Amino acid sequence: MDEQLVVLQWMQQGISRRLLGRAIKHFGSISNLLAHPVDALQPFFPQASERLQVHQLHQDVSALQQKLKALAITVIFPGHKAWPERLGHLYDPPAWLLCRGNVDLLQSDQLAIVGSRRATPAGLRFTESLAKSVAETDWVVTSGLALGIDAAAHQGEVSNTIAVLGNGIDKPYPARNKGLYQQIVENGGLVVSEALLGESPQPWHFPARNRIIAALSKKLLVVEAAVKSGSLITAEIALDLGREVYAVPGGVYAPASAGCLALLKQGAEMVTTVEDLDIPAKMRVDAVTSLNEIEARVVNAIAAMPMTENKLAICLNIPLNELSNILLSLELSGRIVHAPGGYHIR
Repeated sequence: MDEQLVVLQWMQQGISRRLLGRAIKHFGSISNLLAHPVDALQPFFPQASERLQVHQLHQDVSALQQKLKALAITVIFPGHKAWPERLGHLYDPPAWLLCRGNVDLLQSDQLAIVGSRRATPAGLRFTESLAKSVAETDWVVTSGLALGIDAAAHQGEVSNTIAVLGNGIDKPYPARNKGLYQQIVENGGLVVSEALLGESPQPWHFPARNRIIAALSKKLLVVEAAVKSGSLITAEIALDLGREVYAVPGGVYAPASAGCLALLKQGAEMVTTVEDLDIPAKMRVDAVTSLNEIEARVVNAIAAMPMTENKLAICLNIPLNELSNILLSLELSGRIVHAPGGYHIR
């Protein structure tokens, strides 16, 4: 049986990919599913017409095959050599993924980085820098190609990243990230989606996209997020799947840090440098300079709000002479810069 052809026929017929995903997971493979009688599909497809559609494969898919070939899109599914086993941990795994780029990246250990679309400049710099460090290892950075933190995560190294879309893979979204999408595909990265070709982004598509990001990852990092946000939903899914969840701390009065602080209170691991992610040394991490506890407090305070030396000393209760030495060291290492209004994150 040509399982690739079966999947293309299902796509043409518009059968629910969420229901198909559950059914394939239950039966173990497409071949096993089709080997069972139609009535065995009732728990997954309540409508008799849907059950018949799954079995009666008669659509002409030549036009779809040609379109996929023209767009250099590969369709993978459970049983395909590139299919990542981690997706099977989901209650409702996708029935297929449409891919553009290097599908071999799906077999790599992945760090998911998610966060606010309205990220702060400090959050964007931190994310891109951290992603660059991770990209120097055997790990891959996975995110959702949204504006803000997602885009910064992909920009860390476009050849070592996976972008998961919530819409048709032939319709880069958002439009502002179309150039980034092309860079990822052209430089050895990967873009994936379970949506059909031409499918427009809808609000309910993004929670579905987020479950794939969480399932693909071994570790998930939230950089900046509001208390009620898609990033925290992704973190909850990751926790349910047994993934390790991390968060970047921030100022207690900074709205962009509220979600991360909530995660930290719930037991997420704190990240201020790439070493905090505990990626094994054998992964060839070129470690960035670590911050000690007091340096991390200073950097986090400045990241939340630029401050003068005197204000920092008062807020952090650090003697001025000690703080002066810390600020000088951080400035020489390139982490902060002194500018009008006080110290800023570089």
